[in-house]
Amino acid sequence: MYYRLLLILVAIGMTGRAPSAQSSADLAKCLGASLAKLADKKDSDVTLTFKDGVLTIGRWKIRVSPISENSTTTQDRFVEAARFDIQIDSAPHPELTYGSIGIGDSQQDAIQTAVQEWYLGFGAALFRALGDAATKVTASGFSVYPGFMGIRGDLPKGSWMDGSDEMHRRVLAALGTHLPNATNGLHTLALKIWTNIDGSVGGEALIDAKPSEAILAAIMKLDWPKSSSYMFKQAYILKRAQEARTIIFRGADGRTLRTEDLQGVTGTPRYEILGGADVPAEAESLHQQARQVGGAGEYKKALALLERASQLAPRWPYPVYDMAYTYMLMKDFGNARRYYGKTVELSPRGFFTAITALDTLTREQKGNLPAGTYLAYVSLEWIDNPGKKAEAARQLVKLVPRFAPAWEALANILPNDDPERLVTIERGLAAEPDAETKGMLQINKALVLDRQGDHESAVQLLGELALDPKSTYATEQMAKASLMMIAKK
Repeated sequence: MYYRLLLILVAIGMTGRAPSAQSSADLAKCLGASLAKLADKKDSDVTLTFKDGVLTIGRWKIRVSPISENSTTTQDRFVEAARFDIQIDSAPHPELTYGSIGIGDSQQDAIQTAVQEWYLGFGAALFRALGDAATKVTASGFSVYPGFMGIRGDLPKGSWMDGSDEMHRRVLAALGTHLPNATNGLHTLALKIWTNIDGSVGGEALIDAKPSEAILAAIMKLDWPKSSSYMFKQAYILKRAQEARTIIFRGADGRTLRTEDLQGVTGTPRYEILGGADVPAEAESLHQQARQVGGAGEYKKALALLERASQLAPRWPYPVYDMAYTYMLMKDFGNARRYYGKTVELSPRGFFTAITALDTLTREQKGNLPAGTYLAYVSLEWIDNPGKKAEAARQLVKLVPRFAPAWEALANILPNDDPERLVTIERGLAAEPDAETKGMLQINKALVLDRQGDHESAVQLLGELALDPKSTYATEQMAKASLMMIAKK
């Protein structure tokens, strides 16, 4: 790609040296230092890490291997010609090989310039493509990631060659059907245009690091300036547009949520399957019997059946949870708290309302909440009339303003367009909510923000909840379902 410039330099008195292992080692050292600094940047639109020579961008592991092709001097200036080979997930990708030339007052300056020119002209675009960063340039079914435009020499003033998105669209439009089919993976397009001594314009075009006469012929039809001496260099990374659009959210740690990750997510946690593997049929039968007699008010008989079911399936949270709920209905809050605690031990990320119940009953025991607060909260579910339920919820937050689940219940009752809804959610978040309640309040907040037009903040909040390992099971499922819902708008 860069041999024409080498020939020019030879013509003006360049003294060449065979490439050495030391030059390649110096290039690798310089590149490693540059990538380490890049990984420390917090304002990049691509999150990456660099360790032991491997660059990690999302799910990709990238190794860049710089190789010295020629180390030369000309007119007391040092010139370093290098190529940069790419491996992704340990597999070589020759189509991503790209060359650069650095010129400096010392060999080290030339090496640093070669690394910088590779990164600006090609590397940054490659990293943005691998990181699924946003781009405003598309062509023939591709999302296009341009490198920085390179110019050696002088361009006429007012030239359309200005490195803008409009320039890139003009260049790509000229290629028409000559671009490859939009398939999975990455493609590279490298262009060089120069003016010759006689005023004519020459060029070189590579697709996937291979010469393309068709692309060169198409690109030469553009109105390239001829009134000055210059060399124009431009690289593009092409990525199938549909693939780029599948990213819905990217976390600060580089993890992503894609459309396919959210397929089939309903937002309804299937608690019944948690710990339910290999449950004996007899245990399931006893559990069903217990729910029937408990529903008829025969609480002691229900407890006996649940105890037997739990003994047969000691890792199954369901009968333990129902024992806690039964004790709560009996107003035996001590045993209710005890069995809710056992439920959380069996299912730490939550099982129905166990986390909220345990937190509330513990606070009641400590005197931080009035006795019977949780029973009053659960009683809201038994009110069918929306108006009466809203009034009961308002009474509960008035009597116990530091009880976050009541604020959540009230927020869920209020109409979506009610301006009081966001205020209610914030009151709940300020009331030291348990993990389950906090997650549900944050999801509701995100949905309100989205309806108010702050889509970006809504996606950010939901994405963080969906990927946070500390989120409860219900929070994760609801956040993913909500994220998929607002992403479809």
